[in-house]
Amino acid sequence: MTRLTATLSFGGGSQPLAGVRSAGGSEGQLVYTTEAADVALNFRRRPGNGKLDLEGQVFPNDEAEAGVFGVQILSGTDEVGTTATDELGEFTFEGVEPGQYQILLSSDAVEILISPVELNA
Repeated sequence: MTRLTATLSFGGGSQPLAGVRSAGGSEGQLVYTTEAADVALNFRRRPGNGKLDLEGQVFPNDEAEAGVFGVQILSGTDEVGTTATDELGEFTFEGVEPGQYQILLSSDAVEILISPVELNA
């Protein structure tokens, strides 16, 4: 299995914070790139409770990389949630507490680590 670290290629509305990208405000979008796939992350604050919904989509660069990805959201070494992409490469985490996270996407062929993102509501 190939292990890759994603590079931020677009950070709409984000501010650098000590080497960490922050998606602040009520919503934001971050796009990450690797040689195997691009990953778009969209964040939206839930009205009333301050938690966030995270929606993402994986765009494989090669048909050999296409398929279902397992997706984990991690806080340090603690797993906050897991899901899998659908046939369009989309995934969702609902009601995520504000904080710093890593996102790990893995298929049979590749593992992609998205470096820490500070989610602020």
